[in-house]
Amino acid sequence: MLVGLVPAMKKVDSKRPPTADNLYDFLIFRAKNNLHITLCFSPVGEKFRSRALKFPGLVSGCTVDWYYKWPADALAAVSNHFLSAFDITGTQKTIDSLMHMLGDAHSIVNNTLDEYFERYRRRSFVTPKSFLCFLESFKVLYAERRKKIDKDATQREIGLKKLEEAAVSVAELKKDLILKEKDIATASKAAEDIFRSVSIKASAAEKIKSEVESVKNSAQEIVDAIAVDKKIAEGKLKAAEPALAAAELALATIKPADITTVKALKTPPYMIQVIMDCVLILNKEKLIPYEAYPDSNPPFMKPSWADAGRLLNNAKFLPNLINFKKDCITDEIIDLLTPYMAWPNYTIESAQSSCGQVAGLLAWTVAMKEFFKVNKEVLPLKANLAAQQILLEKALSEKENAEAILREKNKELAAAKAQLDGASAIQRDMMDLGQKCSNKMNAATGLITGLGGEKIRWTAQAIAFRNQALALAGDILVLGGFLCYAGVFNAEYRNIIRDRWYKALVIREVPFTRGLQIIENLVDNPTISEWNLQGLPTDDLSTQNGIVVNQASRYPLLIDPQSQGITWIKNREKDNDLIITTITHKYFRQHMEDALVGGRPILIADIVEELDPVLDNVLEKNFIRQGTKWKCRLGDKDLEILPYQFKLYITTKLANPCYTPEVCARCSVIDFTVTTKGLEDQLLARVILKERKDLELESLRLLKDVAANRRITMDLEQGLLLKLTTVKGSLVDDDSMLKTLNHTKETSIAIEHRIREAYSGMDSISQTREQYRPVANRGSILYFLVCDMSKVNYMYQTSLNQFLTRFDHSLENSQKTERVNERIDNIIDYLTDDVFRYKVRGLYEEHKYMFPLLLTLRVDLERKRIAYNEFNFLLKGGAALDLNKCPHKPASWITDISWLNLVEITKLPEFTDLLDQIKHSDASWKDWYMTASPEQEIIPKYNNLKPFHRLLIVRAWCPDRTLTESKKYVTDSLGPQFADPVIFSIETMVQESRPRTPLINFLSMGSDPTVEIEELAKRQLVNCQSISMGQAQEIHARKLIDAFVVQGYALVCGAPTVP
Repeated sequence: MLVGLVPAMKKVDSKRPPTADNLYDFLIFRAKNNLHITLCFSPVGEKFRSRALKFPGLVSGCTVDWYYKWPADALAAVSNHFLSAFDITGTQKTIDSLMHMLGDAHSIVNNTLDEYFERYRRRSFVTPKSFLCFLESFKVLYAERRKKIDKDATQREIGLKKLEEAAVSVAELKKDLILKEKDIATASKAAEDIFRSVSIKASAAEKIKSEVESVKNSAQEIVDAIAVDKKIAEGKLKAAEPALAAAELALATIKPADITTVKALKTPPYMIQVIMDCVLILNKEKLIPYEAYPDSNPPFMKPSWADAGRLLNNAKFLPNLINFKKDCITDEIIDLLTPYMAWPNYTIESAQSSCGQVAGLLAWTVAMKEFFKVNKEVLPLKANLAAQQILLEKALSEKENAEAILREKNKELAAAKAQLDGASAIQRDMMDLGQKCSNKMNAATGLITGLGGEKIRWTAQAIAFRNQALALAGDILVLGGFLCYAGVFNAEYRNIIRDRWYKALVIREVPFTRGLQIIENLVDNPTISEWNLQGLPTDDLSTQNGIVVNQASRYPLLIDPQSQGITWIKNREKDNDLIITTITHKYFRQHMEDALVGGRPILIADIVEELDPVLDNVLEKNFIRQGTKWKCRLGDKDLEILPYQFKLYITTKLANPCYTPEVCARCSVIDFTVTTKGLEDQLLARVILKERKDLELESLRLLKDVAANRRITMDLEQGLLLKLTTVKGSLVDDDSMLKTLNHTKETSIAIEHRIREAYSGMDSISQTREQYRPVANRGSILYFLVCDMSKVNYMYQTSLNQFLTRFDHSLENSQKTERVNERIDNIIDYLTDDVFRYKVRGLYEEHKYMFPLLLTLRVDLERKRIAYNEFNFLLKGGAALDLNKCPHKPASWITDISWLNLVEITKLPEFTDLLDQIKHSDASWKDWYMTASPEQEIIPKYNNLKPFHRLLIVRAWCPDRTLTESKKYVTDSLGPQFADPVIFSIETMVQESRPRTPLINFLSMGSDPTVEIEELAKRQLVNCQSISMGQAQEIHARKLIDAFVVQGYALVCGAPTVP
């Protein structure tokens, strides 16, 4: 290192030799001149004090420079620096006033924090970093709200402009409709003229058509008759077909060779000759005259073989037979054939034995005879068919002529109809155009009428939005200040700082909205309803806390001793894969990495007053963007994160933590301590869930319905506005606009109806629920009284879960009855007595009576049995009065403090004449005052007072006898059991205990409940062992407890107060 100093020393002093001493001296010289060290410490807390004690040089060797609050000018200069380039609506004077007002807002909060600490002993801090965060929040919130206002105002202005354009279009449509109606009338008249002409031609065509139909019907009748006769003839002919088929089959068996053989015979068999005679007869050939033939058996006539031979010699003999004209057979032929057919030997069997294959001719002749019988009946039918056919041809001819005339007429009619269709089309087109115009006008009129109410509202909103833009700077100052500063305060002081900001805005002449509602301006009703369903209490303070949690720029740190906030967060983030961890968890850093990298919400529960330094970069939101990715350093790791999805919640169960300014600057500290109304509503829901579970479930269902319907209504309104402002061209040309409007109106009406029904149901349920509110009210009074006892002694702390256990126990064990009023009274009495006994046994003896007295006073204040000024007198008396400014005492025996009290009590209506009574009855009052126990004696002139008023007069005269007299008041108001000491019972305590809730006994010198505990264990047949805690006893105690987790009780004696 010294070698490296040589060149630097040569530049400063080239003649100085570079020895080790010279180089060291040069190093010290440069360090004194160039090295500057600044150590920054917060004066809050123990760190600065402890380090100053450990390292005295921090004070003696350093120049201590204290940085106090930034002055108003500095705050204004910082505001101007950060907002000088920011676009703010308003005059330059308004903007200059705003710069100072931003600093004033910060100073107001700073001063109010001191006042808040003096009153509630709750310490918090705002730092310059808090102010810078406030300025950044102002810019972000102002830009978002300005953008929203401009968008909303523009939407409504465009919507109003569209409505005006639609009104103009409607007027034009009315004029256009009048012209179109005239055109329609002209087209209708032309169509009517053509229609009359067409009607005449149609009538003529109809007449001809009727004639054609008549001819057609006549022809059809003939056709039908022919069909009937034809069917009969065909049926009869069909009956002869088998015989004909047999004949043809028989002929088919005869071969030309057979005929040649027969012809070659000079004298063929007699049977063949007889058969050939029949063939000659059928062919209308000549036969020889009749001559008997004796050689036949039986005897028959002589055949005409010579003629038959000629017939056989015909080469077409067989084809002629096959193609024989059967219709030419006559009755004469059949008469000639009859003797042959009657001859006994004229059978197929005889022919086959005599003639062989030529026997088929016999079958043919027989078939011809049979066919004649049938055909004889058919022939008249055929003749009739021929005659009818002639008539049919004539009818068809007439029909064709008529149809030709009809076609001509139809052509004329078609031409006329085409002309009519053309005219009708023109008329229809004109009417369609008129109807479209009318529909368009009606739709536009309906649209304008439907949006009439919206027009009035949008006009008012457009004006309001422009006014909001002028007052936006002041409004955002209040809203942004609320998000940055108000979380740490209770409801009372949140209102105080808001009112102080309002006054400062008026003084600075910065425009703002009078009566600005913080909740309504930062969150909508559907979102609030969703939060309530997720477990957020319904009171305004809790809603404000929800707003700060969701909208503040810094991550929330919830002061949540009753675990209301953590319950809400768990329900709210249960579908987002919430990670729950603690700073002391061994995988805490891994949980943080998982949440940052995965973009998941994380809940760090149960922190104390210091945070792990590993969270510094996360709380400061030191997220670095590299390209499209974001990185954050967590400890010694650089992580790729999803900052927009990541959420961090921090909670503590400490009721009154004191966080350092660094923590207050990095987090949005939010007081989630339960409020009176919030707890009352919780307890009411608990009562209803126990007593009327059906009502509570129905109430939750209705709340969900109302929240969903409100969301739908808001979406519908936004959708209508978006549709209205994005319409291309004229509003009346968009057919979907009216559908959208009608759908929106119908849906809105249905939703409003459902919401009204839901509210009606909720009102009915609320009336029933309100019957049980006295129970919730008494529970709320008891809880806050129990909590206030911790102000008397830190050991008297009680958690909400602990109290809810007693509350549920009272609901379960109080006397049941069908009458609601009696049931409510039973719960209240049991709950009051149970909490009283439960709490009093844990108080020191000197405080045991304080609790029932405060309980009685609070209950009577709530029941309006005593007035607040009466209660105030009981607490303070006349301590605030100056004796020199009071009336002179009428007697010296009256003490100064008593006189001040008596002067003060005369301000109460019941004691206005007390001083006069004392002056006029001095002796009576003295005698009463001088007794040993004045509270036991008759009070002069005031003996008929109510117990509380009697207590007040005793407190005025004899402060030392107040407690004694107060027992009478407690007995009269709540009952004698509240004025009597609570008897300690180990058995009762064991019955109320739980396996995870140990019993701790704080013992005074000489007391020891060990024997009682062991005797109780014997009575309950429970194994009980004891161990005295001390050095090296932890291992034995743990083993004993582990063993008795399953088996029974373990008694640990002599344990320290801190486990």
